[in-house]
Amino acid sequence: MSNYTKTTNFAAKDSLPSGNANKVVRGTEIDAEYTNIATAITSKADVASPTFTGTLTSSGALVASSTFALTGRADIGDRGTNTNSSDPMVNVNRNVNNSTTAGNSHCFSDSSLIDKTGTISYASYDARINITGTNSYGHFAPFQNGVVHATSGTTSILYGYVDVPQVTNGTVSTRYGVKINDVTRSGSGAVTNNYALWIDQQTANSAQTWGLVQKGTSKNLFEGQVFFQNLINLNDTVIDDSATAGTRIGVGTGSASDLAIMKADYSQYMMTVPTGTNQVKFWGGVTSAGLANGSVYTLTSDQTLYGTGTVGHIVFKNANGIVGQIQTSGAATAYLTSSDYRLKNDVQPMVGAIDRLNALNPVNFEWLETGERVDGFIAHEAKLVVPDAVSGEKDAMRTEVIKDEDDLPTGEILTLPAYQGIDQSKLVPLLTKALQEALSKIDSLETRVTTLEGGV
Repeated sequence: MSNYTKTTNFAAKDSLPSGNANKVVRGTEIDAEYTNIATAITSKADVASPTFTGTLTSSGALVASSTFALTGRADIGDRGTNTNSSDPMVNVNRNVNNSTTAGNSHCFSDSSLIDKTGTISYASYDARINITGTNSYGHFAPFQNGVVHATSGTTSILYGYVDVPQVTNGTVSTRYGVKINDVTRSGSGAVTNNYALWIDQQTANSAQTWGLVQKGTSKNLFEGQVFFQNLINLNDTVIDDSATAGTRIGVGTGSASDLAIMKADYSQYMMTVPTGTNQVKFWGGVTSAGLANGSVYTLTSDQTLYGTGTVGHIVFKNANGIVGQIQTSGAATAYLTSSDYRLKNDVQPMVGAIDRLNALNPVNFEWLETGERVDGFIAHEAKLVVPDAVSGEKDAMRTEVIKDEDDLPTGEILTLPAYQGIDQSKLVPLLTKALQEALSKIDSLETRVTTLEGGV
């Protein structure tokens, strides 16, 4: 397109004195001006429906009050063609700085006012792309947004922003911050791996790196199956939070437990895994139907499958295999430890059992916590006689790291007693052998007495 430029200087002709031959406007000059005007008119766009076949350059605002159809390429901005890509239909390449730009410097902004009766189509798309033909693509992404932070200054927050739609009046039945639709597959198309949301591993050099963060106390609902392929770190997470009288499972509850099964009102624990240990604690004090308070946990077999026969409820295993279990029969419970002959060698008879038994020091004592008096043993004394019946060492201590309400170490370390324990069932072999030795002596003494009495 071109502008009209005069060939003849009519003002100069007017200034010439009368009688000057050049003051006369000649027909050739008029023809030249008409030609210039016609050329300018034919190269300009029509006001009602403009059509541009060349390059449109605008240094100011370009306002279209009706449809603006573009069959070529649009470069917007003062930095020329985007060097990252040479093929976009719309290319924005601007200088945004204090001297050239005021306000928020949004690249795209939609401030539409919608006041429309009836229904807006559910399937209305602001942008929809159909990929047709027979070409293959290694990568295709309709929209890509990337920001490179190259300033030496500090940016408080750097993010891709999605604002949950605000509701200031009326009623909205369902509001989605982000909704990812499942478009029904049709035809012969196939998808090998289908991900509604994919978050790459976050490797930024920072103290906190999270793929997905939800702040506040809002609930998360997973109606389908949830799979965790790698390490799971759940902090302050409660499963089954909908019940008011049921059971909750807390993972990383911010207390002294990595895992806790508790009542729905948090009033009592049923099972906990203390933080930093591989132990499981079962807690008493929960009332169950038909049981007194304190008789809390019943491990029952599925009678539909197993009836009332012998069933193993808890099996204890390590790298060597099964080392013990708890079984029930139709009327009793058995606490079993490994004793198969195939697990043993160098089997020898016990000797000196009576002397060892006499070395034990059974006592009556009072528990410090309850004041209750009971019969029993002092652990370190019993260990001198039957070492495998006692755990731990006399006067041993242990350390415990104190953590804050977020389950993070405070730097404070407590030194506490590492108490010994005793398995009194391990005394049974010694008691049995000592009794056998005593019975043997009794038999011998009875024989001697009988002999002596017969000789009188």
